[in-house]
Amino acid sequence: MVHYDPTAAPTANTTHLPAVIRPTAVEQHHHDQPVVYVPHAVDPDLMIPVRREHLPATPTAPTPHHPAPRPAIDPAAQRLVGVGVAAAGIGIGGSFFFGALAAATPALALIVAGLLLTKLGGRNSGSTHTHHETHIKVTNVARWWGHNTTRL
Repeated sequence: MVHYDPTAAPTANTTHLPAVIRPTAVEQHHHDQPVVYVPHAVDPDLMIPVRREHLPATPTAPTPHHPAPRPAIDPAAQRLVGVGVAAAGIGIGGSFFFGALAAATPALALIVAGLLLTKLGGRNSGSTHTHHETHIKVTNVARWWGHNTTRL
């Protein structure tokens, strides 16, 4: 077998092949390694034998986990809608309250003024009042054709 020597002068044979090619026995290295056929990078119809040790490691499948069930509506959106509904309810409730208060203010003012006048500005203010009641029994009997009888 002829080896290429880069420092040697070129010869007439420019292909750098040995003059005589004799068939020799080929010793296979790592004959016991398994071979896997993979598709060619350029032509997918062509399969190329590759030793299994030269292939990238196959990733292991992740263990399945059971996530907690997710809500149908985003919790942040639920809180935002809840705050908006509460604000609207407070606004409407406040308008009802203050509207009723505005409508009732004159009546309340009259009641308070009447209580103050009776308490502060009357004669015998602060004295005891005696009240006498007389009960009269009235009996009315109604009959046919508009005949009524009243007894005292």
